[in-house]
Amino acid sequence: MKKLFFVIGVEGSGHYMLRDVINNSLTNEVNLNSTLIYDLKSSHPKLCNFLHYLKTPNHVESRESYYRHADFYSYEDGITEFKYLLPKFNSFYIDYSFPFNMDNTRFFDYPSLSSIYKFISNLENLKLEVIFLNRNLAEACKSTLRRGHARDNQIVGAYTMHFSYLEVLNNKYFAKKKGLNYLNLDFEKMVKREVDEFKKLEELLNISINNSDLDKIREPNVYDDSFQLVDRFFSENLYPNIE
Repeated sequence: MKKLFFVIGVEGSGHYMLRDVINNSLTNEVNLNSTLIYDLKSSHPKLCNFLHYLKTPNHVESRESYYRHADFYSYEDGITEFKYLLPKFNSFYIDYSFPFNMDNTRFFDYPSLSSIYKFISNLENLKLEVIFLNRNLAEACKSTLRRGHARDNQIVGAYTMHFSYLEVLNNKYFAKKKGLNYLNLDFEKMVKREVDEFKKLEELLNISINNSDLDKIREPNVYDDSFQLVDRFFSENLYPNIE
């Protein structure tokens, strides 16, 4: 059974760190190796965009300016393209972060696990497996604010992080409901290079991670007290179900 690995997490939860760690196990159109995991995001942006926008055509078909690419696959085109790739590779990798508000239109283009699950059901011999990235939400929020998102408005940023995480939780509930195989990866444990955390990843992806891969992990920034509003928002436990 071939596999599509779908990575889900809020922005700032470790997508780039994870990609750095497993980079030697990914392949693309430049360094093509059919024995490795095919990286859809860097190799096939058109199909990647199709999967990203699966949930949104009904929302935005009358507002074409929300599309970030010149042309858009039809559903049938997406199936045809994936069927073309399937014989060539045994596994595929795609990672999305749930949007921090770089601009308002991003709320129309968050990926949908349920939509991708439905799409995959049209393909034979392909199994969907999910990786959920977990990080302290206050620290993820600070990381995205530091990069200039939300126009440095801490309250807007904190609420946006909250709503983005609700989307992640919705996807996790869907994975449980459908009995999908999924893995929880903890950002803080990965930063500490805890062996058990990477063993889980090796087992799921059927890869080997060595010390040189782990050396790519960078220590996260330590933030001063300039983000007090973010700390207050999350420490006051305004939403008990959000950690």
